[in-house]
Amino acid sequence: TITHLADRIQSDIRRRDLSEGDRYLNASEAAKRFRVSTNSANRALQLLAKRRVVTRKQRAGTFIHRGLSGDTALNTIGRVHLLVHERYLKEEGVLTDGVLLGIQSALPGATIEFNFIPPDNEKEFIGQLIHGADQSDVAHAFVLVRASLLCQRMIADAGYPAVIHGTPYPCIHPINSLDRDWDQAAVLAVDYLTKAKCRQFLILSREVSSPGLHRSIDAISKQLELSGVKQTSVVLRSLYADAELVAAEIDEVLTLAPGKKLGVIGLSEPLCEAALSRLRSLDSTKPGYSVVSAIHYKRTGRSEPDYPYLMPVSSAEQMGEDIGRILLEARPHGQRSTSRRYPMRLVCPD
Repeated sequence: TITHLADRIQSDIRRRDLSEGDRYLNASEAAKRFRVSTNSANRALQLLAKRRVVTRKQRAGTFIHRGLSGDTALNTIGRVHLLVHERYLKEEGVLTDGVLLGIQSALPGATIEFNFIPPDNEKEFIGQLIHGADQSDVAHAFVLVRASLLCQRMIADAGYPAVIHGTPYPCIHPINSLDRDWDQAAVLAVDYLTKAKCRQFLILSREVSSPGLHRSIDAISKQLELSGVKQTSVVLRSLYADAELVAAEIDEVLTLAPGKKLGVIGLSEPLCEAALSRLRSLDSTKPGYSVVSAIHYKRTGRSEPDYPYLMPVSSAEQMGEDIGRILLEARPHGQRSTSRRYPMRLVCPD
C-alpha cells in the first residue's frame, strides 16, 4: 500500500541521518531505489509531504522538512488504524489515496497503518490491536471501513477515537460516522433510469450485507415507488461478484418482462461491470438497457467507468481531512458522536 511504501522511505531517511533542508530522492530516483513504479513513489512522497516529513519543490526536488519523522507533537494522535476485512480487498479495493492524504493532512504527525482483518479470527485480531493500543505510549485512533457488527461493537466499547467510514449498525453508539447521502443518491439514480425510459429494474447488491447497503436499498425502493414503478417490476439480487453468476441473473430477469427496457442499479463496481458486460453481449437481441452505479469506490490505477455512477460532491481528500478532524475532536473521552452525510452527484461518461 501507499502507507507501506511511505514507511519504507521514512525509514530510509532515518538511516541516512538527514537534517532539515537536506535533499532527498525525487520520484523517479525513489522508484528505482525501492523497485516500484514512478507513480507509486510519487504518491508515497506526497503522503510524506502531508506528514511534514519532506517538502517538495517543483523543478527543485524533494527536501527534508524535519530531521526525524514521526513527531507527534503536532497533534494528540500518534497512530491511526484503518480496519478493513480481507474479503473486500480483491473485489472492492480499500480506500482511494485521496482519503489517506486527507487524514494525514489533518494528522500530520500520526502514523497511518492498514490492518486487514482475517475472516477466521476477527475477535482475536481486533482484541490484539486494542491491547496494543492500551499498552502504547502514544494515542491510537481507528477508522473502520465496511466493518462488521463485531468490529464496530469492539471498537465502540474500547472507547478510542473512532470513525466508521460508512453507516453504523443501529445498536452501535456512541460512535462517529461519515457516509454518503443515500436518499439523494437514490433520487439521482432512479431519475436517470426513468428518464432513460426503463420499465423493468434490477438492483444488484453485494452478497455480504451491511447497514449502508440496507439504507441504500430502502432509499432506492422508496424512490422507485414514488416514481410510479410497480413492485412487480423491481427485482433485488444479493450476489457474489462472479461474472457468470451475474450473467445468469441478468438472463433470468430479462425473461420476466420481455420487450421492456431494463435499468440496472449496481451497488458495487464489480457487479456493475459484470452486468454491463452481459447486457452488451445481448444488445443486438434485446430491447435495450441502462446501467448506473449507485456507489463508486474508484480504485487506484483504475480508469473511469464507462457507465453513469454516483460519487460525493466533496473530494476524497476533503473526506479524509474530515475523518482526521473528527478523530481529533473525539478526544479525550469520545462521548460525542458526529454523523455526517455527503451530498452526491451523478457523473455520466461522454
